[in-house]
Amino acid sequence: SALKTFITSGFLTSSTAALTYLTIANSRFTLETITGTTYTLAANKVTSNGRYVLEFSDNAFTSLTLPTPTSLGVTTGDSVQVRITGTYAAQTLVEGSGATIEGSAAFNAQWHTKSLIAKSSTVWAVVG
Repeated sequence: SALKTFITSGFLTSSTAALTYLTIANSRFTLETITGTTYTLAANKVTSNGRYVLEFSDNAFTSLTLPTPTSLGVTTGDSVQVRITGTYAAQTLVEGSGATIEGSAAFNAQWHTKSLIAKSSTVWAVVG
């Protein structure tokens, strides 16, 4: 049939589908509790589907440093979610060497969540 020819002619093979499309298991959010008073964003927390939610639980937490997207090896459009779960105490995002934050760097309450999106090789877009 025409559909079988289309699929087996390299347009959609099982190996292409497995490498290209998300599975249910890797599209769910992963909530990870981060303790300590400061934290520097790690490369493995920034993903193409923004599935990591970093929850900062330390009541004395003060800052999250954002290295440049390039230094983390992430691609434009990759993202991570950041959420304050501890008592609010003036938490803020901090620009690492060469990085620029576009948007509000301050959290204004407990449970506040922000999305950090790699906008370019040096810029993080902050939403929320």
